[in-house]
Amino acid sequence: MQYAECLKNRCNAVKGTLYDAIKVESFQRAIVLQMIKQIRFVFYTACFFFCSFAVLAGSWNVITSEEFEKKMSDESQQKTETHQLGNVKIIRQRLPEIIVHILFKPGSSEIADAFSKKQLDEVGKALSSEGLSKYSFEIAGHTDSAGSEKLNLKLSEQRAKVIKEYLCKKYKILPEKLIARGYGESMPVDSNDTIAGRKKNRRVVIKRIK
Repeated sequence: MQYAECLKNRCNAVKGTLYDAIKVESFQRAIVLQMIKQIRFVFYTACFFFCSFAVLAGSWNVITSEEFEKKMSDESQQKTETHQLGNVKIIRQRLPEIIVHILFKPGSSEIADAFSKKQLDEVGKALSSEGLSKYSFEIAGHTDSAGSEKLNLKLSEQRAKVIKEYLCKKYKILPEKLIARGYGESMPVDSNDTIAGRKKNRRVVIKRIK
């Protein structure tokens, strides 16, 4: 009887060990499957954003330094705006401005691609040229309405500052000549209800202010 009882206990112990091993193996398999899912998600997300950047960049042309300088220094580009404030008519001169397409990594102020850096380099060449060195400019960052209004305002300010720092550092432009401002989602030029509209709203506007 003692031998039978001992054998039974040993069998139960072996069975318990096997169950534990199966549980561990199942747990490990579940972890591996979860990791594979996460890796796939990251991979497909990255592919989506890189493809989006490629499509967007491919649909835009780089504004050359010559084009930029010509438009910003051309006095004929200046426009007059009239505003009525009660009984007072206000006439204001609107100075030249250019929209430049700079892509940033999602939710970040890091410049995303070679196209954007190339465009910034053209802007830098123009702003540091003899023809434009006497003027001051505003670098205005704008976003679409995706995300909170507070976050978009902060992000647009950070992106405008990054552009200013890039231009000042690489092209030796005096910091006081460039004013970086962020407007967030407050000044859309198109509807935020469509992909095309949101694309237009995510922009950087460089405006001559003096």
